[in-house]
Amino acid sequence: MNKKIIVLLVVTLLLNCLVFPVYATDINIDNISAKRGQEVTVYAKLSEAITVKSGAVSIVYDNASLKLIKTEWHLKEITLQNFDYDKNLGAFAFSESQAIDDTVFSATFLILDNAPLGDTDIEINIKLKNSAN
Repeated sequence: MNKKIIVLLVVTLLLNCLVFPVYATDINIDNISAKRGQEVTVYAKLSEAITVKSGAVSIVYDNASLKLIKTEWHLKEITLQNFDYDKNLGAFAFSESQAIDDTVFSATFLILDNAPLGDTDIEINIKLKNSAN
C-alpha cells in the first residue's frame, strides 16, 4: 500500500534550572507525513538559551507503528552520554555548566511495514538541570 501515515508529534520539554523550572516558550515542530518503510527524524529545539549541567530524556511512542533507530544529543563538549533503547531513556552531563540553545536532541524512527494507517504520537520529554543533583 502506498497510503501515507501521518506522524503527529507531541514534544514536551521540561526544563529545570536551579530551584525554579524554566519552560521553553516556543517549540518548532511540524506535523510530518511519511510512508511505511520510511525514516522520520524528530528534533527538540529550545526557543532561548539556558545554562545547564545535565539532562535526561524519555521517549514514548507506539512500537506497533514505529521503531526507534537512532538518538542524538546535539550539544558540544558532553562529558557523559547514554541512551537505553530498551527503556527509551537517556541522559547527558557536562563537566561544567554550559549555555545551550537551538536543537538539543533528535530521535529517528522507522515506520514499520505493518504500521496501522492513521495518526500516531511521539512524545519526547526532556529535563535539563543546572546542578549535579
